Parts: sequence; structure tokens; C-alpha cells
Amino acid sequence: MSKKTLKYEPESLVKARKRYPESLEHLYNVHRIRYMGKPGPQFERANVFDFDTGLRLIISLEFAPLNKHGEKGPFEHISASWLSQPKHGLVPLDEVIRTYSYVSKRNPKDKPHWAYLDPETGVFHMLFRRDKDLTIEEWDEDGNFIEESLVPNENGTETTDSETGKGNSEEIHRASKGNGSLE
Repeated sequence: MSKKTLKYEPESLVKARKRYPESLEHLYNVHRIRYMGKPGPQFERANVFDFDTGLRLIISLEFAPLNKHGEKGPFEHISASWLSQPKHGLVPLDEVIRTYSYVSKRNPKDKPHWAYLDPETGVFHMLFRRDKDLTIEEWDEDGNFIEESLVPNENGTETTDSETGKGNSEEIHRASKGNGSLE
């Protein structure tokens, strides 16, 4: 992932809606971005949505492990900016909410957990709690979602722990390091 600003590439609402699930496939650690200089979601096309109106939405799944309990996330973070800066105090928030609601299939009446308009940059931020409670253990060190633990079958295919009723993540991890046996 590089820190190169993405070119403005408008797309239709329909295409954006189809791409939306991709924006939530990676979990961003906001403290690694802020304090360690890791690239944020604004540098990944999967997280950036540009529209003919001049609106750019950056949608990502984020957590803040250093925050107090209950404020760590994961949260869906939406940043909204415009190609040309709206006049001071005239930020079209209704357009942001309407566009985001269509793309994400979220009810436009849902209230964000947190919302903030940065007066310096004109960027509007919203955080929504995720509908499904996720735990940080469901993500690897690089922020990739860990699928349900898979257990190898005799025929070489894989099934989940819940399908077989045996195995657990720790056993599977040990097996993947050794000879592949779950004994």
C-alpha cells in the first residue's frame, strides 16, 4: 500500500453500491495510521468512492485499540469531501447522507455514533457502529479478516469447525506449523 493520492474517478451510484462490500474487507488500525505512519484507507481504491457531483466518500472499517473500552470499535468510518470546497458553512450534509445511505443500504435516518465537520479542511466524518459485533481477534496483524477456522478433510477439501464439530483455531494453527495433523 503506497501513500499516493488517488486520482478523482467518478462512478455511478450503482457501481459504488456493488463495490461497497470491498471497502469493509480490511480493518484499519487508526493508531498505526496516526502514530506509525501506516497508509490509511484514502490511498486504496477499494475505500474511495467519487461521484459526478464532486463528492468523494472514503469508507473503511476501523478500530482504535488505545481508546477506552467501548470506544475501540470496529466502526465504519465515512469521510466526505468535495472536489471543489463548498462555501464556508454550506456543507451539503444531506447529499453525503443520501449518497452514503444508498451505497451502503443503511437507513438514512440511522444516527451515527459520532459525527464531526472539520472546520479547517471542510471534511465531514461519521462513525457508525457495525451491525455485527466483531472482535479484534477476527483480524490478523495486517488488518485482514480471518475466515472461520478451516479443518482439512481426508479428500483434501476444507470444512469449518462448526461443520465437523471438532478442532479449534489453536489446534489448526499448530497443525499448520507442523505436519498438518490435528491429533
